[in-house]
Amino acid sequence: MQSKAYAPELTPGARLSFSLRANPVITTRNAAGKSVRHDVVMHEKARLLAERGLARWADWPTPDQPSVQELAQRTCGQWLQARCHRLGIALEGDTLSVEGYEQHRGKGGELRFSTADFNGILRVVDADAVRQSLFEGVGHAKAFGCGLLLIRPIG
Repeated sequence: MQSKAYAPELTPGARLSFSLRANPVITTRNAAGKSVRHDVVMHEKARLLAERGLARWADWPTPDQPSVQELAQRTCGQWLQARCHRLGIALEGDTLSVEGYEQHRGKGGELRFSTADFNGILRVVDADAVRQSLFEGVGHAKAFGCGLLLIRPIG
């Protein structure tokens, strides 16, 4: 068996197809001042419910209620967009697709973490930052298989 060094050749302006499974969360502080991570989709659901004075998602009239897929596309897309500068990338137009949003539960049924699968086309803005993202991953929950950014040349 032979190993080969992983040294992707990246140049600013290069267009690449990408795939990413990530744990899209935001961090807030609780009443005690401790930082707490929240799934971006569930956080948006809670915000929308509070805005309408509702206690549960089931209380929202169905025709006006956004689907979980719509919430995932919007909130997870915003989550990734907010990290583009740090990742050294720019997302191309409306190529971003967010699929496979899933909540993973522990043995007792409590929510452990959530994942979303991102696909699309990116443009390299900062080759060193992209390289760092490829080696270090994106977001949290890397111990659970999240954060691996896969890239492929287009065409």
